[in-house]
Amino acid sequence: MRVGLYPIIFCVAGFLILLSSAVGSETVGKSLQALKTSQPPRIDGDLNDPCWRNAPKATGFVDKLLDTPPEDQTVAYILYDDENIYVAFYCYDSKPEEIVARETKRDGNFRNDDYVSFSINPFDSHRHSDRSFFLVNAIGTQFSRIAGGRATKTEWKGDWKAAVKRVEDGWTAEMMIPFAILDYPSTGKPTTIEINFDRMQQRTGVNSFWSNIGPQEDLEKDGHLVGIIFPKKSSKRRLSLMVYTFAGVEPEKSRTIRAGADVKYPISSSITALITVNPDFSNVEQDVESIDFSYQQRWYPDRRPFFQEGGEIFTFGNSNLLLFYSRNIPQIDLGAKVHGKIGKTAFGLLNCADFKERNDLVFALRRDIGSASVRVRFIRRDDSKVRNQVVSFEPNGGFKSLRFGGILSGSWTEGEGGEGSIGAIYAGHFTKRTWANVNLFYMTPNFNAADGFIPYDDMRGYNLNGGYSNEWREGPIRKVNCGFNLSRVDRYDGSPYMRDVNFWGETQFSSDYAVNLNGGVGRYEEHRDWTVGITLRGNVRDQHRSYGVNLSYGRRQSTRYGYARPFINLKPTGKISFRLSSEFLWHKGDRIQHVLQFNYDITPERGLGGRFVYRDGSLNAFLTYRQAVHKGIDAFIILGDPNAEKMKKRIVAKVVMPLLSPPHRSSWLWDLVHGLLP
Repeated sequence: MRVGLYPIIFCVAGFLILLSSAVGSETVGKSLQALKTSQPPRIDGDLNDPCWRNAPKATGFVDKLLDTPPEDQTVAYILYDDENIYVAFYCYDSKPEEIVARETKRDGNFRNDDYVSFSINPFDSHRHSDRSFFLVNAIGTQFSRIAGGRATKTEWKGDWKAAVKRVEDGWTAEMMIPFAILDYPSTGKPTTIEINFDRMQQRTGVNSFWSNIGPQEDLEKDGHLVGIIFPKKSSKRRLSLMVYTFAGVEPEKSRTIRAGADVKYPISSSITALITVNPDFSNVEQDVESIDFSYQQRWYPDRRPFFQEGGEIFTFGNSNLLLFYSRNIPQIDLGAKVHGKIGKTAFGLLNCADFKERNDLVFALRRDIGSASVRVRFIRRDDSKVRNQVVSFEPNGGFKSLRFGGILSGSWTEGEGGEGSIGAIYAGHFTKRTWANVNLFYMTPNFNAADGFIPYDDMRGYNLNGGYSNEWREGPIRKVNCGFNLSRVDRYDGSPYMRDVNFWGETQFSSDYAVNLNGGVGRYEEHRDWTVGITLRGNVRDQHRSYGVNLSYGRRQSTRYGYARPFINLKPTGKISFRLSSEFLWHKGDRIQHVLQFNYDITPERGLGGRFVYRDGSLNAFLTYRQAVHKGIDAFIILGDPNAEKMKKRIVAKVVMPLLSPPHRSSWLWDLVHGLLP
């Protein structure tokens, strides 16, 4: 395979990236001395527990954007013992009657609420992939993101506690986070870790941080907790077993009975193994795809729990290029993975098997070198149609406001596919209010990543993009964001392929309205295109009563183009929520799509949900009833197929039951198997 000077360019770029890590960047984060307590607090939102009086105190919060002290300050506290980390916040507010908190669904969207957040990176690596977040809003609703990726069910993801309380001059919050739900280094020595505290106040729009990482989130400026001693790894080694079974009537199979299980076992405090047997992928609700015209395939997230676990190490990339895209893997019989971190090396091994047709294998390795890192991945797919292998080398790093990165990858496909390669290098510059990137890339005609997301092929070219953002606390205009994108892409043989210039800009007003203007002009092979668009949004700071419309007009693929998408989100009560969106496309034949999603939380233990999708004359709908039978055990009745193109006469009864669970959840089988574990 011939690629000219490209490999030399990318190897030189990789060397420069690693060289930048040797220089490093100055860490300006604050620090606290860790303190172990023998009298843990009661998690009720009240900060009168004796332990908080001498706890390390985080003060001097500053506005994330302006780097100035906000009018209403925040004080945070942190303690730990052999089982948990304890965090507390005192949020002063000069107008406590205007505190905003609407989200009642755990792990819902806190974007428009008053909330506090605690972040922790036990590996002190200054990387998002190692950073966990724990949030609670002003009415006590919890949200968490565990580093590495986790499935969403609480008994599987790991439980933690939080409580809040309103006080005369604001509100207070407490958290209890078990070490058992975190990955951390296996050492019994005092360790320095990354931590931070922040608070969002909706009335003023101020997001304030204890150690300010800035709008671009420079994690080199994260705060630190010094001298914490992690518990021994044996306290974390607990087996989690989630069993499911469903039975019902399906049109193709008449009656069906199916069962499966997910098993998770932490080998150590930083390494986890998982096995899934006959997983229930068919009842996992995936996103509805848009009908808007596009020259390329669209990326959508994978909601299936097995692929969410540890997903960050396997699916590194963005929506423009993914060498591994788990949605390309259909139903499987057996899946296994192990992922974790040893020192400065993160790794993952994934294998999925459909015993009759195919096997998918992924190995990923990331080595941290100062502020830089190098990733190596191997991906292989074997089925009745193709045997495809992909190997990649992906360095990245940065110095102060600069970011660098690249990829060099080769593919080998048996049969007609042959060999191919891709390469890309990028450099970016970020400041408090501006950003700019340049990308150079190529892809040979025969490159093939059978399990990847590759929107374009057979190309070489460059891309430039940049933008500006700002916020104001007073006045009629509160936020401004704008940007541009310039692309020039040829076929690998040099013939013209794509020319594209796009711009966009959005203004958010104090009246709670927002206006977005966008446009572009370009050439796609023989087609010359142009578009203009406008998006109007109302109640932008209240996700439960927001609405808007997106309108576009122009010429796409040498044909008149028009597109309209009105939408509304409505939550009339704390228990009922709706989301309705419609799409109208006028381009080479008119298309229409309407999507209605709803959820009704009858009680905390019972709920009703569903989705209706009407697309081009076809209707698909499904309804789900959920009943919590016992602590952690859920029973479902599902009418229809969540992901079918058309409505199916299908009814399924399903039970999900955690038989074994981590130590922060009671388990009636744990004592039975405890002695069998190594």
